[in-house]
Amino acid sequence: MNAPIASLSRAQEIVAANASGHDEIRVLLAPGIYRGQGVEWRTFPGIWIRFLPLAQGKTVVFDGRGGAQSFFFKGEPPAPQRGSSPVSMKLEFNGITIRNYCEGISLRSWADDVRQPGGRDVVIRHNTFENIGSKYDPVLRKKLPRGQCTAALRLQGVGHGRVEDNSFKNIINLPKNQTGSRSYGSTLLHAIYISNMSRDNVILRNRFENFSGDAIRIRDASDRNKIAENVFGSASKGAPEGQIHAISQWHCNPQVLACIERAIPRNECESSKLELSDNRIQGKNVASYADRTERKTVCAE
Repeated sequence: MNAPIASLSRAQEIVAANASGHDEIRVLLAPGIYRGQGVEWRTFPGIWIRFLPLAQGKTVVFDGRGGAQSFFFKGEPPAPQRGSSPVSMKLEFNGITIRNYCEGISLRSWADDVRQPGGRDVVIRHNTFENIGSKYDPVLRKKLPRGQCTAALRLQGVGHGRVEDNSFKNIINLPKNQTGSRSYGSTLLHAIYISNMSRDNVILRNRFENFSGDAIRIRDASDRNKIAENVFGSASKGAPEGQIHAISQWHCNPQVLACIERAIPRNECESSKLELSDNRIQGKNVASYADRTERKTVCAE
């Protein structure tokens, strides 16, 4: 389709109607600032869907201010069924700036009752995530930022993805007493959150600056992820001294009060065989790596 359209929601309708018979579909983004957009993407035809600037080198900005959505892009294919093959998400985001949202891109392919990963084949490359978290949440609750922000980029049950050459700047949650939800305080926000059996992903050459929680968090049997050549600047002003890390892992288990309160319905597991290499810390108040697990859980798959 050659005629311009005004929203990602309309783009999804067109992709859903025209995907058959194609190897890939490109959603080309004209230069400019797109304000207040957010989309729940549920169209996964098994071919590559690529979100790219129309003109290489021109600025494309999605700015959440003034919108009714706290997130920019939430991708949720059908949950995997027991014994089924993984869903191939085949999404690429390249050369986009995403700013002023509670959360940026969240890709989820996971089913609690099956305990099986689903999504595969995601590429996040050459993007800028800026001003993400409850400090910048465009949606208010009781005249305060709504809150409940946990990630600029989330891979949940997603495997074989590549997150390369992106910039994450000002990834900041407010203290929970300054948000309408009174939950998910300053340290519970991550630039990249890899969870729920998100395996065999490559996180390469990204830059992080001014973040209130551990920049990269790995959770629950997210094995064999490679995290290399990333550069970490400083933690945000007021971050607890010695408590912010470039990379950390954690998982829920029955002894963790927060998990009990949220009624997590299963044991989660330690993430293993992580490959961490050539990552550099250039800023202040940032340690390298922490295992934040409160008590180990050994569980069979």
